[in-house]
Amino acid sequence: MSRLINIIEAIVFLDLLAVGLIVPHVGNYVRSLGGNHVYVGLLGSIYAIFQLVSGPLVGSLSDIKGRKAVLSITLLASSFGYAMMGLTSSIFVILMCRALLGIFKQTQLLGRALVPDYETDKVRQSVIYGKMAALSSGGMTLGPLISGHIVEDYPQYGFQIIAALVSLCFVINSGKRYEMTLKSKVL
Repeated sequence: MSRLINIIEAIVFLDLLAVGLIVPHVGNYVRSLGGNHVYVGLLGSIYAIFQLVSGPLVGSLSDIKGRKAVLSITLLASSFGYAMMGLTSSIFVILMCRALLGIFKQTQLLGRALVPDYETDKVRQSVIYGKMAALSSGGMTLGPLISGHIVEDYPQYGFQIIAALVSLCFVINSGKRYEMTLKSKVL
């Protein structure tokens, strides 16, 4: 079971690494498209509102349909949302992508919900949650560092490169979720 927990921890780390890659640059990208501070503020507000509303719904759906299945859907939808952000030059489309991401980017919630499925010892669960929090912080720390270099080295297309990398991270995470299914069938 520890191998499955390691996969969940990797998914949580890669999730926030990807978010750390792109979030610091979305506002600057919108400003480069002609957006003002109101649009930049809307980027965060739209995401937060949709996260608030969809969190309980995604959690309930994962209880009914299975956490791994819902995790796959959310990872692929997030991959699509970040890819679209990199492909568009429309502020409206970027705002819609942030709404889509607010609905579907529930990886942290689902990752924490998966732990009791594979580890029943409450003390061990606490250790796992602590490790997941540290890995999440590490991802959020490394992401901006890496993406800052990309934007600096490729000022004209840096955001598009970052969006492609973030989308790829979510596809990789979806593959890790599939690996988790295979490993749980073996056990």
